[in-house]
Amino acid sequence: MHGRNSVQFELIASVRLFLYSAVLLLIFSCAAIGPPPGGPVDKTSPFIISVTPPSGKTQIDGGLKIHLKFSERLNEMTLEKGIRLVPNVDGELKFKIKKEELTVILPENLDTNQTYILTLDRIIEDEHKNQLDQTYQLAYSTGKEIAGGVIKGTVFNPEGESSLVYLYNLGAKTMDSLFIREPDYYSMTDDSGKYHFAFLEEGDYQIISFTGGAAPFPVNPARMAYGLHWEVPLSITGEDSILSQINMKVEKEIPALNVLSVKMETSNQGAAKFTNPVAIEEQSPGWIAFSQDTVNERFSPDFIFQTETPSQRIYFYSDLADAPVKMEVFFSEVMDIFDGTLFSDSSTVSVPGIDTTKVELISPATNSTAEHNPEESTFTLQFNTPINISENDSLFHVTLDDTIETEFKIEIVDPAKIRIQPKGKWETGDKFSIKIYGFNVKSFSGNSMSDSLVTVNFKIAEKIGKGGISGTVHGKYAAGTVVEALMYETENTIHSVVVNSANEFMLDNIPSGFWQLNAYQDKDNNGRYSSGKAIPFQPSEPFFVLPDTIEVRANWIVEGLELHYPE
Repeated sequence: MHGRNSVQFELIASVRLFLYSAVLLLIFSCAAIGPPPGGPVDKTSPFIISVTPPSGKTQIDGGLKIHLKFSERLNEMTLEKGIRLVPNVDGELKFKIKKEELTVILPENLDTNQTYILTLDRIIEDEHKNQLDQTYQLAYSTGKEIAGGVIKGTVFNPEGESSLVYLYNLGAKTMDSLFIREPDYYSMTDDSGKYHFAFLEEGDYQIISFTGGAAPFPVNPARMAYGLHWEVPLSITGEDSILSQINMKVEKEIPALNVLSVKMETSNQGAAKFTNPVAIEEQSPGWIAFSQDTVNERFSPDFIFQTETPSQRIYFYSDLADAPVKMEVFFSEVMDIFDGTLFSDSSTVSVPGIDTTKVELISPATNSTAEHNPEESTFTLQFNTPINISENDSLFHVTLDDTIETEFKIEIVDPAKIRIQPKGKWETGDKFSIKIYGFNVKSFSGNSMSDSLVTVNFKIAEKIGKGGISGTVHGKYAAGTVVEALMYETENTIHSVVVNSANEFMLDNIPSGFWQLNAYQDKDNNGRYSSGKAIPFQPSEPFFVLPDTIEVRANWIVEGLELHYPE
């Protein structure tokens, strides 16, 4: 009996040991699948460590196996769209992947004496969804030689995202029909905007960069931001022909000026929105008019105003004693800020009943203290609708540091915008409060503000010292060059100047700080850079971007800058 229990005990112990070992094996095998939790997120781009046979191998046969080793395991799902062979051949590329190693098998039926380019795009990802560090191009030839032409450069994209670059072999094709077909070659820029086409045959090429599309589908110029180069065509003239600094900027095409919408927001006030920004002070008399449904005669609005200048939206106001049911709004010879013109348009709009819209202060915000430029002597208040006000009105109360009552003047810019100028000398750090007695602020329809008291706070910012930048532009495109300085901290601040007859420039009165310098040859003399036009074809204006920022100090001129267009 004792021996029998001993056997049972040993059997149970053995089973327990087996189960315990199995659990441990399961735990450790599961743990071995991936890295332990925690730690920094892997954001490193994968890259190629080795290629066998190396790029440049000649006299290859069909079915060649190319072994590539990467720094990370790749996401197999991204390989099919990320790897391609140019020129196209019948038969598919085949892939085999094992850990960090990828094998690409070329089709069997390759042409004789032909250079083939195996391209690995940046859309290939590792297991952590990091894109390839760059686009790779590997060349193999069934003949004794490999073409050696190169086209490379940088794409400047204001949005900071990667761009697609299409390259076309011109042959006998016309420029206007070029971009409606798929490209002969394409690539994607790296994180710094650089691209590289290698192993190109002799011939003439054309190039375009863009965002918002998917390779290899044709470019859609009306929908995509794109850019062209100013040299046409790009000629590869020999095996070792290298065209570098083929740079491009991507921008959206400026659409034709049209009216997007017209609406009567109240019985007296309407709004119109255009495709492009307009400035009301640049318009000719009679550019907007209307007629009532019972009267054929056209009337001009009593007031036209904008809450921002320039902007796509304008507001118009007419004091209509008897509001009609409908109105016809007419536009004539409207100009946008790009010199585009809308010659004629009209819209029929419905007119609401009694105006119950409350007066609102649009800017500045009432929930924060606005930093105020010490060089500006007035504070601007923008309302959503015209208000009844006089230059000696008591609707406002101004205090300094919350306690000192301050006299002020009122300037009426338009019935919806006023400027308040406190008397006396301002000092850096002064804090002004403007109290608006909302129930007494009345629109032309007699409506007041929702709040009985609205407070706006301003703080006088520190005065910024100013300096300048001077230099000379060199190269065959120097004449007529516009030099622009963009403030590094905020690219909304731009100063520009045109070079003189000696191609010299002087940017003065620039606030101290770090500045980025751009330049372009303003061939059409419109004061704006043109990135070109795809259809009908028009090359871009030559440009360059100075790679380093320039520090401007107060009361100091940075002199002797030598700026060079790419050769």
